[in-house]
Amino acid sequence: VMSLAVSPDQTMVMSGGADGRLRLWDVKGGRVVSNPLEGHSASVRCLDWSPNAREVASGSEDGTIRRWNPNTGRQIAPPIKTGHDWYAVKYSPRGDKFASCRYDHVIRVW
Repeated sequence: VMSLAVSPDQTMVMSGGADGRLRLWDVKGGRVVSNPLEGHSASVRCLDWSPNAREVASGSEDGTIRRWNPNTGRQIAPPIKTGHDWYAVKYSPRGDKFASCRYDHVIRVW
């Protein structure tokens, strides 16, 4: 496990792995509740849930940021191809944007 993010209602955890996959966990049951979410080709370094829990953003060493529907396990938009590793993603309080940063102190708002 390379990254973790707890859902806003604290019932679920999304984990990101070195294999590029995301896994959704039930906190109370302590088990994976869906098939792995696949799309990244390298380690998932950062994750964040939107405030309404309708999406999760993931940043990877493959140079992409992806947005996922945690209920269906599908990507909800094309990947943002940046060509850089990402070390943090964070949704705004309203959930209408998110920010990301990388190792060289570059911050972007999407």
